[in-house]
Amino acid sequence: MATSSTVARWELAHRIKVRRQELGIGVEQIAKHLGFTRNFFSAVENERSMLATEKLEVLMVMLEFDNLEREELRALDAAARNRGWWETKEVLDLVRESGSRLFGLEQGASRIRGFDAHTISGLFQTSDFTRAMFSVHPENSPAAINRLVEIRRRRQADLRSRGVPITVIVGEAALHQRWADNELHLAQLEHLLELVDTHPYEVRVLTFASPPGVLVGASTLEFLDFDSAHLPTVALQEAIRDLDILEDGDPFFEQLRLAWEDGMNRALSPEASCSFIRDVIAAG
Repeated sequence: MATSSTVARWELAHRIKVRRQELGIGVEQIAKHLGFTRNFFSAVENERSMLATEKLEVLMVMLEFDNLEREELRALDAAARNRGWWETKEVLDLVRESGSRLFGLEQGASRIRGFDAHTISGLFQTSDFTRAMFSVHPENSPAAINRLVEIRRRRQADLRSRGVPITVIVGEAALHQRWADNELHLAQLEHLLELVDTHPYEVRVLTFASPPGVLVGASTLEFLDFDSAHLPTVALQEAIRDLDILEDGDPFFEQLRLAWEDGMNRALSPEASCSFIRDVIAAG
């Protein structure tokens, strides 16, 4: 069962839409049966609205869900109504809806894979490193920076408490990019090695000498996998102010998946990557 309200809401909407399409029932037919507008039911399938509990019961009968499936959908409906910390107004004001959705998906993921070309993955950062990164943005006030640091710390803590395995490919440039003084930078690299030793985490370095591949031209890429057999893997591609979330089946998703696999083939092994990071630390 989903471990975050975001994932529960997504799975509930996804299963309703898939079953409706399997039965060849149109949105207008369901909307009329439930006494809604077509736009409202479309919003339900797109996770922007939720059905009242009694309407969900009517819909499950119409879509011919069996008793076990109905129990699963009821549990998802209940979980979806328990809003997570990432859905509060305070968080939404800072990271917008796309960022909030990313955090909610992370909190329900069973595995995370990522690539960062120019910085250390946010899930592996120390609070001091995170603070230094957010401080370079002139629009971030001290109060906003404090909240952003706390959000990132909480994302990390929740994932570690669930033991979610994380694999990241990191570009060599990220191991040299200074966001503050040298002491902070070296402490971040030491922290990276400590996490690999103490958590189900894997770091793979894509060095300057690695054979060139398509992933080198990327910036930030992340894949989230889920335990539910009903949910596809999602890919997240982030730019400075934009975050695209794509589901497996999207035409562009396959390109991202192939880029990731190519990057894994070109990156150093986990053992060689840790040795490489130690050499960077030793060089100061």
